[in-house]
Amino acid sequence: MNPDPYVTPLRELFTDLMRKDQVNLHLAEMLSGVTVRYALEGPEHRLLGDFARDLELRTDDGKSTLPQYLKRGTGLLLDLSGQPEISKAYDEWSAGVSWAGRLRRVRAECDQEPELAGLLVRPDGYVAWAVDRDVPGDQLSEGLGTALATWFGTV
Repeated sequence: MNPDPYVTPLRELFTDLMRKDQVNLHLAEMLSGVTVRYALEGPEHRLLGDFARDLELRTDDGKSTLPQYLKRGTGLLLDLSGQPEISKAYDEWSAGVSWAGRLRRVRAECDQEPELAGLLVRPDGYVAWAVDRDVPGDQLSEGLGTALATWFGTV
């Protein structure tokens, strides 16, 4: 914005850089904060603490995307495996809290992440818990129970 001739080469360089898709993507990610990754407690998983990906989901109601389930400003428990431990952990947790409706539970299938069994997403869109299909059921239910209590309370 400064008309000073000493700034002109910098302005020209920046204009050239902004014509590159990778530069625009990098700046957009930095400004939006979607590249922020939180160091969260819980079972180690590649998605834990990361911004939830825009997954394409198939439910009994048809096709949808993960962000569609976050529009209400509530958390999301995404069950991608149908393993009984996910339902059991959710049912045990929700029986003890009066606001369980603030966490939406959705059963879906996702071709993009075939090894993923479950995902707990905070209202801000960050993954609070994730588990793959090869994790034993007792570890799955314990990890989910702890994450539900930690992020969504116990009273």
